[in-house]
Amino acid sequence: MKNKEKKILKSVICILIIFSLIIPMELPVYATQNRTSNYSRAFTLSGNGADDIVSVAKAQVGKTGSQLGYSEEWCADFVSDCAALANQGNVIPRDGYCPNLQNKIISAGGKAVSISSAQKGDIVFYGPGGANHVEIVYANNNGRISTIGGNSGSGSSCYSRSVRDHSYQTMIITKVLRPNYGQTPVILPGTVDTSWNVPTNVTASRRISTYDQYGNVESNHYIDPGDNCYIPEVYTNGFVKIQYPVSGGKRWAYAKASDFSLKKKEQGNTLPATNIHAWFSAEKMGGEVSNVRLGEYLYLCYRIETKDGNILDSSIGNYSVKETIYYPNGDTHPYNYGKSNNNWIGSQINQWGTYRGVVEISGDYTGTAEVAYTLTRPKDIVLETWFSKTPMGDAVSYLEKGQSYYMCYGIKCDGKYYFNTYANVDYSVTEAVYGPDSKKVYEYTYDKSDNNWIRFTATQTGTYKGTTAIKGYFNSSDTATCVCKDKSKPKLHNIVIKTYPKKVVYTVGEPIDTSGMVVTAYYMDLSYKNITNYKVIGNTAQAGHKYVTVSYTEDGITDTVQFEITVNEKPKEMVTITYDPKGGTLSNRTQTGVKNTYDVIMTDKPTKSIQLRFNANGGSPTPNSVTLWQNFKDWDYFNGSVNVHYRGGDKFLMRGDCTFSACYESAKIRSLPVIQREGYTFDGWYTSNNQKAYIGMPLDRDTTLEAHWIQKPDIIDLDEEIDDQEQSKQDDEIDDLDPDDLFDYGDSDEDGENDDEEVLEVGDEITTDDVIYTITELDDGPCVEYTELFDDDIKNVVIPDTVAIDGVVYKVTSVAPKAFYKNTSVKKVTIAGYTTKIGAKAFYGCKSLKEIVILSTKIQSGSIGSKAFSNMAKNAKIYVPRAKYKTYKKLLKKAGVGSKAKIYWFTYK
Repeated sequence: MKNKEKKILKSVICILIIFSLIIPMELPVYATQNRTSNYSRAFTLSGNGADDIVSVAKAQVGKTGSQLGYSEEWCADFVSDCAALANQGNVIPRDGYCPNLQNKIISAGGKAVSISSAQKGDIVFYGPGGANHVEIVYANNNGRISTIGGNSGSGSSCYSRSVRDHSYQTMIITKVLRPNYGQTPVILPGTVDTSWNVPTNVTASRRISTYDQYGNVESNHYIDPGDNCYIPEVYTNGFVKIQYPVSGGKRWAYAKASDFSLKKKEQGNTLPATNIHAWFSAEKMGGEVSNVRLGEYLYLCYRIETKDGNILDSSIGNYSVKETIYYPNGDTHPYNYGKSNNNWIGSQINQWGTYRGVVEISGDYTGTAEVAYTLTRPKDIVLETWFSKTPMGDAVSYLEKGQSYYMCYGIKCDGKYYFNTYANVDYSVTEAVYGPDSKKVYEYTYDKSDNNWIRFTATQTGTYKGTTAIKGYFNSSDTATCVCKDKSKPKLHNIVIKTYPKKVVYTVGEPIDTSGMVVTAYYMDLSYKNITNYKVIGNTAQAGHKYVTVSYTEDGITDTVQFEITVNEKPKEMVTITYDPKGGTLSNRTQTGVKNTYDVIMTDKPTKSIQLRFNANGGSPTPNSVTLWQNFKDWDYFNGSVNVHYRGGDKFLMRGDCTFSACYESAKIRSLPVIQREGYTFDGWYTSNNQKAYIGMPLDRDTTLEAHWIQKPDIIDLDEEIDDQEQSKQDDEIDDLDPDDLFDYGDSDEDGENDDEEVLEVGDEITTDDVIYTITELDDGPCVEYTELFDDDIKNVVIPDTVAIDGVVYKVTSVAPKAFYKNTSVKKVTIAGYTTKIGAKAFYGCKSLKEIVILSTKIQSGSIGSKAFSNMAKNAKIYVPRAKYKTYKKLLKKAGVGSKAKIYWFTYK
């Protein structure tokens, strides 16, 4: 590659590096989101923190992440927002990341409690260390824990997942926290006074105090004169709810109604506009239904709201409401109410299919709302069997000798117990427990019971086995085993990292180092000890923020805890190639690259010359020295066992610092001078080792040739006296000869006769190692056409400026028709500066040809043949000189360059 081409390539590489650097890296982000403004206010606060947070959560059941406005994983944000609306933000400080939320609840006076003792208002966490998910407990019925949680369901994104009521939570709870709920009675907001004209916009005429929910003046907040405020509600206790501007947005608070100019409604005002919100629920006026089973009740609920989202004041206007449930078989269940702004009707689910609910309002207000719920007949019924400490409680990992346990079973579909009491499905379930000695401990058969248990006492150490078998409408069986141990020491409760490791920042590939880490195990009897035989699970294979898990198992009980590390990319190790020109001239002798990556051998070629000197040895005239040039061949590299030769542009794996040595062709003697010496006959030029020099003789170093002479005899033979005139004539003929004619340098055969030298003509083909050229001009300077590439393995082709063959330097001025026809190996072609013509279909069908560089500025209109560039790679890139961009673009398109190919220009520097 020439210097100009190399500069272009460096520029392109720099641009690509810049683009790669501005691409952002994806790192985990844990953002805290506040979306309380989008929450339903259909709840009532009692001042009891546990009751209030559950009331707020239940009012949101069915709402999706998109409706609430969350943009990231939001289970922890849901708990934080419910706490804020329940006025419990001080005991459940806001945080969107489960581990941080745990720490903040504890710091605010909360405490950890056992899973079996979970109660209403407790916060439960799931996954290792409680880091995966979080929900709010609203009931615990003999070990069956019921929760409400946000970001639930199997949706693919946080937008589609929703708030769900899990009446029986089947996920494995790993941690339970009980916040330090206060019992301070809430004073505000109060009862809405509907006699005022609201909502309304008002402007403060002076500084106005704001109040918190307990009726206390806020010391750090107030409304400035001139602030534009929004009042949606006025209360009977003399306060208003108000939104006012603050730095960076708006804020909600309470203020006294007397501080603003508000007007009462006038008699005869038009009735407010309303809409009907209707939904099916599993509870009376509960959240939207997510899953109702056969035999349970389905409730059609409604709420009449004004356009601002508040419930309609039922004292305004006269109206009646009719609710109707339509059963899948066509039966109906209607009911009428008079002036009821929210109510329900219920019906037991005893049919498969779609239930439709219609709510109609008539009178001063009119409207209709319709909802539907489909109960799908279960397809896949799953039988589960396990051992538990309590009836239908969580599974235990081991049994203790002498203790009582329960062998439980459940028939589930879609994660819920399958009630079929009203489905006319007959079946029975038989449970049996076998001791370690394989003898039956207890057995009992239930009729049409989808979940139940039998009790037994573990009296033997070893493995107990429990079996469950279903017979009847469907048949199934399941087995559970559990090991009984004789336990005398206290059980493991949990483990805690007391002191974190000294090393938390790593480079990719470094092993995890826990030096300095202290791990403590806590037991059920409140004892504890430091442990060292824990397991560490984590890796540094990839860069980023990672979690390392510490796991400890004792007597069949396992607990885990995590700590965070940062893994950085390894710094790139650079290596250097040194180019040794071996006595030649080379401007750039080093090349650097990243270790263990491929780089391209530089295309700069060293130049090297030798001096041919002459020692006339008494003859005359003394010839001048001659400079002979050695053509560069390739670079030689010794890899430790063999020598490997590389050409410029070849790929090379940069394993370490190395040296490439230049290899040259031998210089050849092009002519030898002839000199004279009186009294001697010239015998030729000889090397220092007495080898006679000849035209075409190869030389690899500076050489001095010495003239050899043969002395003419001084004695004249009288019998053969030479005529002076004839001798003078012969001497003149010798003087008139061209020096190159004095010696015959032709090859001699064995008989000593010289073969005639072959004379090349226009049209003759001449070849190099891998290319056929055709002679196109001899008289005005030798020129050839690039005719054919016969090495099918070459991928990077250069149409050169010149080519030297048998000592003659030819200009390469054209590319022959079909020179590369349907060659599928070539990927890149560079066309040098002497090229003036490209033949028809020269590059036709080169499917792999993706890059063409045209350095020549000598190609004229009509000098590119038909379809010369047709049917190449569709996304090929072609680079042309800037001065010829418009002309060449037209020629190339006419010659078949496709519409998806890109043509770029470059400038010479």
